[in-house]
Amino acid sequence: MAMKNLYASICASAEEAANVTIVEDRHITQCERLGSTSASVRDRVGFIDRSESKVAEELATLAKNSAVAMGGDTLVAVTEILDGHQEFIVYRCN
Repeated sequence: MAMKNLYASICASAEEAANVTIVEDRHITQCERLGSTSASVRDRVGFIDRSESKVAEELATLAKNSAVAMGGDTLVAVTEILDGHQEFIVYRCN
């Protein structure tokens, strides 16, 4: 029974995270700032650099999951991706 509840929770979180948007700060109007989050992934495997798009996708996914946990629905990236790390501000806009 516990595994069933865990699966339902993970699915609900994944659905909620899919609804989190990443926007530029100029699009933030009438939103409540909830805090900030950072995401980190490996940008290299051994001597091989990972795909920039894959690293960006994974960082966005982690940030969206954090936003859901904080009750947010919108993210603004406040740093560029550097060494597999990126910072975001979390907002509730809807």
